[in-house]
Amino acid sequence: MVARAKPQKIRLKLKAGETIQDAWDGYFAALKTATEEQRAAASAAVRVAASDLFAREQHQELIALIQAALRQGFPQTWMYEGLGLSLKANGAPAEEVERALMSAVDFANSLDDVLYVAVFMTHLGLDARALKLYREVAAAQPFRPEPFMQGLAAAQRLNDLAGIKWACVGILRQAWTKNDQQVAESVMRTAKATYGQLVAEKRQPEADEFKQQVDRAMIRDCIIHITGPARRTSTWSWRNPAERFARRTIRVPRRAA
Repeated sequence: MVARAKPQKIRLKLKAGETIQDAWDGYFAALKTATEEQRAAASAAVRVAASDLFAREQHQELIALIQAALRQGFPQTWMYEGLGLSLKANGAPAEEVERALMSAVDFANSLDDVLYVAVFMTHLGLDARALKLYREVAAAQPFRPEPFMQGLAAAQRLNDLAGIKWACVGILRQAWTKNDQQVAESVMRTAKATYGQLVAEKRQPEADEFKQQVDRAMIRDCIIHITGPARRTSTWSWRNPAERFARRTIRVPRRAA
């Protein structure tokens, strides 16, 4: 086994009149013409530099490093949390932390990064902004359960009824395995409680609309084709919340040899 080379320490040299932000911008800008191997080595070196800066409580420079990396197109997943923690340690108010993280999202390379930022925001108590990010991820990937699950928790903390309704419908639309049925059952209880709250608040039209959305979300269409010696195809269809299944068997003639 070949031992991994130890990451080289980054030594920035500030030019006359140059700020630490300018220096990090220059460092990452230079990586745009580097080889893949050089970029990989730089990525490891940046992680070491960031860890060292955080340990020495050099939060202002760490913020500059991360912001430069994001601006120049070299994000790493840990940077979002590092940016938030450094801003908090530097005494930044919640509004500034929120703005910085939202700016960082603009440079995200994937929806996974956006989801990561949203989760981190909930840890900072920024549930309202996190909920908006969960909605954005869910709009792009509607059959991904994580944004709905995390979004429901955030909406419940905010007592955001619109958010709770959105998350319930999104979760109940997912196909859960038998082992995960407790998730759907728990969310269904939340949906029923939300419906009851709407009725109690004399918002019957909204309650009826929500119930219709839930009912539609529970519809399942599943077609399974099984081909065996008899050349038979079986089709199962889950059509309603009562879990009634309709099964239809079609015999397919064997082709002539």
